[in-house]
Amino acid sequence: MSSRSSFVRLRSTLLEVCCRSMVQRLRGCALSIGVAAATLLTGACDRDVDAGAALLQELESADYRNSYKRPPGWGRRLRGDSPHGSWVDIYINDVMVDAIADNVPLDTWPVGSRVVIEGWANEGSEIREFLLVMSKPVATDTWYWAEWGVEDVLVYAGEAVVHCTNCHDVGEDRVRAFDLPPIAMTP
Repeated sequence: MSSRSSFVRLRSTLLEVCCRSMVQRLRGCALSIGVAAATLLTGACDRDVDAGAALLQELESADYRNSYKRPPGWGRRLRGDSPHGSWVDIYINDVMVDAIADNVPLDTWPVGSRVVIEGWANEGSEIREFLLVMSKPVATDTWYWAEWGVEDVLVYAGEAVVHCTNCHDVGEDRVRAFDLPPIAMTP
C-alpha cells in the first residue's frame, strides 16, 4: 500500500470521526437551544413562581421518597424514554395508591392525585437532573404541572403548560407511565 493511499485512508477516517463528533455536539446544542427557546417562548406564562416554590416546599416537607409509594411497574429506578431523564424514579401519593388498590374502573384520576418524577442521567446517579410533579389539586380538579432542574431551579409551573400537555395528552387522564384502574395485577 502506498503512503498516499494510507494518508487518504487516515484523512478519511479522521474526517468521519470528526464529523460524527460534531453531529453529536450539534444535536446536543440543538436540543439545549430548543429547550431554552421553548422555555423563553412559553415560560413567561408557564412559571407560577410562588406556587412552584410552595409546591416544592410541600414535597420536601412530606418527604415524598419515603411517604409516597411506587406505581405498578415502577418498583425502582427504570430507564426512561422521555424528556424527564434517561433514568426515572416515579412516586405517587396515597390518593392514587388508594385508587389503584380499589381497582374500580376510573375515567380520570381522583382530585388530590399527585405523581412525582425524578430524572437522572444514569441508573447510579446521585445528582438529580429534574424533579417533576403532576398534581390534581382539590381547588381546581385539573392537572397542575411543575418542573425543577438541577439545584431545584424552577423551569415551569402552572396549569395548561403546553410543554407538558402536548406530550401528556395521549396518556390516560394525562398520566403516561401507568394506566387508570383497573390495573391487572400479577401475582
